[in-house]
Amino acid sequence: MTPTVIVTRPAAQAEAFASAIMQRCAGACDVILAPLIEIAHLPVTQDIDAVTDIILTSANGVTAAAELNLAHVQRAWCVGPKTSAMAQTLGVETIQGPGDASGLLARILEGKRQGVFAHIRGRHARGDICAGLNAGGEDCRTVIAYDQAARPLSIAAQSVLKDEKPVVFPLFSPRTATILSEQDLFTAPLHCVMMSDAVRLAGHAINAVSLTIAARPDEDAMLEATVSLVKRLTQGRD
Repeated sequence: MTPTVIVTRPAAQAEAFASAIMQRCAGACDVILAPLIEIAHLPVTQDIDAVTDIILTSANGVTAAAELNLAHVQRAWCVGPKTSAMAQTLGVETIQGPGDASGLLARILEGKRQGVFAHIRGRHARGDICAGLNAGGEDCRTVIAYDQAARPLSIAAQSVLKDEKPVVFPLFSPRTATILSEQDLFTAPLHCVMMSDAVRLAGHAINAVSLTIAARPDEDAMLEATVSLVKRLTQGRD
């Protein structure tokens, strides 16, 4: 049976990922866009004039930062390559992290820059980079610049989930995994691809037939893991 991949990322990132899956899988699966998070930008009222370094841990953080006055900012510490590439448009020096928040925190602390940091992030986040920096002697404040509002699964996704064909869920964030676990019970066999252990823990209540954790916490590794899973599910198909 042809599996369906349900892409739950926010709309801005979902289309590109879905397109990459369809290109790589060449008709081996169906793809449905069903964002479980809607990004809503929030007004930033904090005084960030003294900030010298910003911390960016998501594409949405980069987009939010672009709406702020960053003329005085010297550096952007980015969680991984995708975020770093996006941040090039901000006009500041970009420093690429290893792909996860804990690794980025360690890299910043190693530098001992003694700057004034601001983590530009969403309302919902796992871990606290600012707390780690402050504990390490740096000056950091959290700037909440957007919300990640929960959305229900689309009608198309709900219909597929009531069928008997396998469904693949690539899950990029603990927030998305939590929202999915709170949806109605599904009859279709679920196969989840998780970006990290943090995502796995957040989605522990999802009744999945199989669970795969990407080799690295980045989009390329998620794509590879999702495509590999689709190919395994379609081996021997008539």
